Amino acid sequence: MRIAIPVLNQHISPVLDWAERLLMVDVVHARETGRQWVLITEDHPTRRTEQLVNLGVDVLICGALTRYFEDLLAACPIRLWPRRCGDVEEVLAAFLHGDLDDHRFCLPGCCPGHPRRRRREASRKSAARRS
Repeated sequence: MRIAIPVLNQHISPVLDWAERLLMVDVVHARETGRQWVLITEDHPTRRTEQLVNLGVDVLICGALTRYFEDLLAACPIRLWPRRCGDVEEVLAAFLHGDLDDHRFCLPGCCPGHPRRRRREASRKSAARRS
């Protein structure tokens, strides 16, 4: 399996649409067998998607992305883990151990059950009851 993670300063790049480089990690039986850095040479989401497919990416772990880019990726054989954040090595380890759903790796306000999302939803419900 080939995992791709867009990186900015040792963390997942906050927005996939603007990421400039990928960490590509090859994994066999949950063990890393190799890694390489790849520059993202394409600007448009359609061409970026083609580049990812041509690189043989099986799994893409990324931060935020536009709906258009997400729809393009959904039509590909790439398993997408969007709206993730954190140190790349910690995120990779969490993925390999099946723990990537942990709220520590979710962009604030994006993942179900995330503490900030629960507070915001509770505030909305409270405001609705008052009106």
